[in-house]
Amino acid sequence: MLTLAAAVIRQPSTSKLLLLSKVGIHHHHHQQQQQQQQKHEHAAVPHKHFQAGCNNHDCNLPQAVANGGQAPEYTNTVHEHELYVDPSSGQEIMKCTRTQLYRVKNTQAVKRYRERKKTELQASVAENKLLTEKNEQLTTENEALKLRCQELQAHVDSLNATLGANKLEMHVELGRLREAFASISQVVDSVRSPEQHMTST
Repeated sequence: MLTLAAAVIRQPSTSKLLLLSKVGIHHHHHQQQQQQQQKHEHAAVPHKHFQAGCNNHDCNLPQAVANGGQAPEYTNTVHEHELYVDPSSGQEIMKCTRTQLYRVKNTQAVKRYRERKKTELQASVAENKLLTEKNEQLTTENEALKLRCQELQAHVDSLNATLGANKLEMHVELGRLREAFASISQVVDSVRSPEQHMTST
């Protein structure tokens, strides 16, 4: 910053006087400082992209909502991504640079999130209860079927035993019938023998 009230700069080609006031120099210098400071501040803050999905396997935090970088509705963690050009495909890809905690400041969003989680939990508990009751019912039916199968098997075993006894009894009875038939045949033969003798004489 100049200390003199004015500065005279001579240009040899035109001999024109250029008067720069102290105020003007000071204002120009202040504008340069502001521009440099703004440029430095803008460069210090990276451009952040928040999106719901992340293809980076190392980025294993809960998925965040793509909500224009605002506080997500149902999580306190977001993914920070950077837009870059893939050299192999030439396409713009959202690259996960790092993860950071992002505190939810919207209390209504937190309230909606908790209510939704509570509803989901209640639905899950109710579904689990129904599945448990269904499982108990199926277990009872299975036990009844097992008992019925045991009863049927006992009945089949009884029928097989009766059939075996009947076969043995039939075999014995058939033997008796054969013996009786043999006896009758002998009697018939003994009766026929005198008749044949009388006929021949």
